[in-house]
Amino acid sequence: MNEIINSKSTDLEKIAVCHRSAFPDSLSSKMGITYLKKMIEWYITDEKRFLFHIEENEKCIGYCGGMIQDGTEATGSASGMIQYSFNEAIKAIMLRPWLLFHKELISKYRLIYKNFKMRFKKKDLNPKKKPAGKKPEVKERKAGLVVIGVSANYQGKGFGSVLLREFENRAKEKKINLMELTVRNDNAAAIKSYERNGWVRFKLAGNSLEMHKNLN
Repeated sequence: MNEIINSKSTDLEKIAVCHRSAFPDSLSSKMGITYLKKMIEWYITDEKRFLFHIEENEKCIGYCGGMIQDGTEATGSASGMIQYSFNEAIKAIMLRPWLLFHKELISKYRLIYKNFKMRFKKKDLNPKKKPAGKKPEVKERKAGLVVIGVSANYQGKGFGSVLLREFENRAKEKKINLMELTVRNDNAAAIKSYERNGWVRFKLAGNSLEMHKNLN
């Protein structure tokens, strides 16, 4: 019997295994289970983020992670995840230096460089003398779908739609009227699935397609 579960720390390994099955050629999968667990853990370390998964016989067969966005976040999901899993990422690359030439890593060089600078930026030794910055402006709250994956043996059986409906239900529970996600524009199968579940194309930037779904 299938069951949707709020993910916790004890579920990280089974979700990591599911991720590797769903995305076998991705950079994150190639970096190993230890890194994957740290990366996925990011979703359960803040009340603005959430993670849930589908279990069948205590095995994770699909999962979904997202975050609530209101303009007050210090970083976006990509940078937030990089910062959180930074040390594990370095260890994974040191053990697998050939991943430096992985096409996904190459495409993220600029983002990674930005996060290296953030990581090692010198702290102000006299913080009291530093002018107080403006508080981030609170904007309309949105639910950002960051990741969704279904284990290879369960793809094409409707579990992706189950996860999308659950994500939508959670957004509604939090009184959120707009959901958004970003997908590669050449991922025709994923785009078709999102459109089938009511998402619409919003904006194309390079090869990244932003999609929205209004819950009003």
